[in-house]
Amino acid sequence: MQPEISARTRFLLLIGDPVEHSLSPVFQNAALRKEGIDAIYLTARVKPERLGIAVRGLSSIGCVGFNVTMPHKVRIVEFMDELDESAMAAGAVNTVKNVEGRLVGYNTDCKGVSEALARSDIRDFRAAVLGAGGAARATCIGLESLGHVQSIVLINRTYETAVELAALLSKRGLPVKAARWDEMRSVLKESDLLINTTSRGMYPDVEDSPVPKECLRPGMVVLDLVYYPWRTKLLRDAESAGSTTVTGLEVLVYQGAESFRIWFGREPDVELMMSVAIEAARLRETA
Repeated sequence: MQPEISARTRFLLLIGDPVEHSLSPVFQNAALRKEGIDAIYLTARVKPERLGIAVRGLSSIGCVGFNVTMPHKVRIVEFMDELDESAMAAGAVNTVKNVEGRLVGYNTDCKGVSEALARSDIRDFRAAVLGAGGAARATCIGLESLGHVQSIVLINRTYETAVELAALLSKRGLPVKAARWDEMRSVLKESDLLINTTSRGMYPDVEDSPVPKECLRPGMVVLDLVYYPWRTKLLRDAESAGSTTVTGLEVLVYQGAESFRIWFGREPDVELMMSVAIEAARLRETA
């Protein structure tokens, strides 16, 4: 059991705006208790204009480390003393370790995507990625680590943004190209893997989906990074079409487990983290 909070208890945080919806405290605190680590994981809502002040304060008062969520993942890079290769590749930081007052930035979103998809045993795939923002960039880096990528097509409403990201990722040797949103149907006909990195379908718009149901089919793997609700309309449609589905909640837990390893150099109980996260998601959606 985790000791009661005392003067020796260390702390970790999730910073973002907003953070009230996050399930990270649920599974991170479960992992801390299981490992008997005298620490607690909390959330802190940090407005963009206060980000620098917040980060400097955390480095000064002995925070073990912290996670970073929207809208700070890109801008926080400027406040890091050092960047891990994962953060440099993704162009964003979602995990920070405090090393004696020096802040080292990492990106575990890439790892979260690759770990979640590895369980689907997908190989030699042609991927369609909806969106062209920071989440899409991290997703493509995660796909790179899986290997055997035949092609990646970025489908975005602002075509020019997709073109820019495709050019950037192509420099890494990834076979990436851009497509317009109205080209989605034709792209999906040639795709084995579909990943939604947009916010379409997020609470409260739970009956919205970025993809027409008829574009989904058996044999396709569908991942939705939206995890509230954890079974989105896109995933429900994909399941009924016979596709293999991967939830954003799985990605969240796997990236969180990687953060835990970075902070403590220990292997967390990922199965426990996943089970408490799913239970919390179910309770939230039936409340």
